[in-house]
Amino acid sequence: MSGMKSNLDTPALLIDLDAMEHNIRKMEEYYGGMKANLRPHMKTHKTPIITHKQIEAGAIGVTCQKLEEAEIFARAGIGGILVTNQIVGERKIARLVDLSQWADVTVGVDDLENVRAISRAARDVAKPVNLAIEIYMGRCGVEPGAAVVEMAREIVSLPGICFKGIWSHDLSTPDVVDFAERKIRHEAALEGVINSKHMIEAAGIEVEIVSCGYSATWNITPEFSPEITDVQVGSYIFMDWPYQQMEGMEEFRCALSVLTTVVSKNASKGDRKNVVITDCGIKSIASEHTANYGINAFPKVKGIPGAEMIALSEEHALIQLDEEAFQRVKLGDQLEFAPPHCCSTCNLHDKFYALRGDRVEAIWPIAARGAAT
Repeated sequence: MSGMKSNLDTPALLIDLDAMEHNIRKMEEYYGGMKANLRPHMKTHKTPIITHKQIEAGAIGVTCQKLEEAEIFARAGIGGILVTNQIVGERKIARLVDLSQWADVTVGVDDLENVRAISRAARDVAKPVNLAIEIYMGRCGVEPGAAVVEMAREIVSLPGICFKGIWSHDLSTPDVVDFAERKIRHEAALEGVINSKHMIEAAGIEVEIVSCGYSATWNITPEFSPEITDVQVGSYIFMDWPYQQMEGMEEFRCALSVLTTVVSKNASKGDRKNVVITDCGIKSIASEHTANYGINAFPKVKGIPGAEMIALSEEHALIQLDEEAFQRVKLGDQLEFAPPHCCSTCNLHDKFYALRGDRVEAIWPIAARGAAT
């Protein structure tokens, strides 16, 4: 497919291919010298075409947040799937058992009742269901130490299931801008993971997977211990613009934007001057990271110095301009917004327009959009 960006109807979700490919290469180059591997998170782009590019660049598998995501990526020929979530209830467990018969998938657990339910459902099938224990770091998970060993022992004793290892998601660091502070917090959390691994091994149980970290710790997690097998990086592929401002994230480029059209210049009322309105609202771009980053994390207007988004409703954005820019911007002009959260933004669209410069090089369906079950 070829065509020009200016011919696209709006709102449209755009990928800057040069920026995305830079981000993929950056991770490939760094992890080429590390013992740990990449297991990129699919909740960011939800698109098997992009996943295959990440695997070609050295990723050993993928991380999924939902069972439905795992089903979609498995059907696309992706292996090494780690579901970093708990699969609970008869219907979902039945789907998990079915998926495990033909796909390379491991799922997280943090409760013995759930472990036993999966075992009962899988006891008579040909292939066991692979399980990995989540280590508590602020949300779900088992407290590091003896409780993890107890659960590992239970898993290896039951039919229909197979213990694969441990994983974690550290909630103490995502919005810590200072690199040194982020490193201190994350390494303190990782201590419990590595200690738990040693305790499981001391009980005579093999630990194949030790999966930790995410984009903000891309160069912290793998250097903490050679026993960490893989890192669950996700946002690096597109890079949220507030994320990029965190120390240590500057090397990645913002690759995602939403194209929008100016639909009104009649918003300049009372004290509000030089305001234009576009056709992109919260149904087309996410903005929920505002509080997390402690800054104004509305979508950023690209290419117009001083432009500021001042309001975002369902289908409209209000943009404050200076006098010169307001006179220059015309009805029907296209603007681009950089989202503060790429993962949620991708889930609002059916497809990406992949651009090389201003030319559309490809259209990629977002296959796992809305994969919530």
